Amino acid sequence: MLEEAKKALAAWIERLAKGEPKEVLRPILRVPLPPDSVSDATKRFGDFSTMNARINSSRSQTTHLRFQQNPEEWFLYHTLYREARSTWPQIPFKVFAEWLKRRPDWVVADFGCGEAELARLIPNKVYSFDLSATWWRQAWLTRHLTLLCSHCR
Repeated sequence: MLEEAKKALAAWIERLAKGEPKEVLRPILRVPLPPDSVSDATKRFGDFSTMNARINSSRSQTTHLRFQQNPEEWFLYHTLYREARSTWPQIPFKVFAEWLKRRPDWVVADFGCGEAELARLIPNKVYSFDLSATWWRQAWLTRHLTLLCSHCR
């Protein structure tokens, strides 16, 4: 599985180096969405379980295209994710944060970072990546991901 992930990552870096992905500019939306927006968007995109199942069973490219066409879907997902995790006994990124605080010398890549909460909790250098991040810059990603991956080998 690790070897497959490394191959996929290498292919992605190659696509980035060729300039295939494009910068995506989106209107600024905030998480959590206002209650009336949540209600309307939930009718359109489904509840948290439905959205989570769709995201986890789709190819990243498909999800990215969907989020490009409907950025409010990403914001609804993260609004509902916040709500859901408020009832969890343990929140995964907080567990990881406690573990990573013991290794502040490590460089961390947070793929699927969402709202980049992990980066706010630890002193480490964190590179946060998400399919729909509004602050994402292609040139920055290409340069830093290549640097980051040189540490992963």
